[in-house]
Amino acid sequence: MIFTGTTAAGDTVTYRDGKRYLWMLSFIPPLVPLLSYWLYLQTMNPVMTLIPFVFIYVLIPLLDVLIGEDTHNPPAEVVAAMEADPYYLRLARITVVFPWVNFIALIAFFGTQDLPWWSYIALLLGVGTIDGGALLIGHELGHKPAGSTACLACSPTMRWATPTSASSTIVVIIPGWRHPRIPPARALVNRSTLSRCAAWCVQARLA
Repeated sequence: MIFTGTTAAGDTVTYRDGKRYLWMLSFIPPLVPLLSYWLYLQTMNPVMTLIPFVFIYVLIPLLDVLIGEDTHNPPAEVVAAMEADPYYLRLARITVVFPWVNFIALIAFFGTQDLPWWSYIALLLGVGTIDGGALLIGHELGHKPAGSTACLACSPTMRWATPTSASSTIVVIIPGWRHPRIPPARALVNRSTLSRCAAWCVQARLA
């Protein structure tokens, strides 16, 4: 798909996103742990539990070296047009479910399978690193307008919330979230908002 924009001088800039459908490859990493569990249950071979670790710490770095740095970035003039394309937002919204599925699946797998000690360590490191992508998801969705997308931005990165004694607000710690006018990783959330949105919409109070 071709996007157009205009420079400050009035010149027209065009950009074709050659990786448009390759962005769907981002669904592969969070599916790797589920593949690992399935293969283990089919074979009962604990070596299968090493798959997430090998994928994220061996295969991905190797591909990074072989493919090299991607310098084909869109020009700033077309960013607004790309943000207006719902395709990219849909991809980001879909990925929100994967960290939760992996989190629940890992707990269920640990609780029902008799694994060697090294399997637990490998899975914690491998699946934990893969699920670290939740920080990226929350960060990117946090740039979008408020509403359901704001709820989704919080859901994969929410860790805990503590009521303050001074007001009817809750201080929420969101790892990795940044805003130029808000202290790092902090936002104030109305309790009424929490009651309306199960995903905990963030309403940042800007000073």
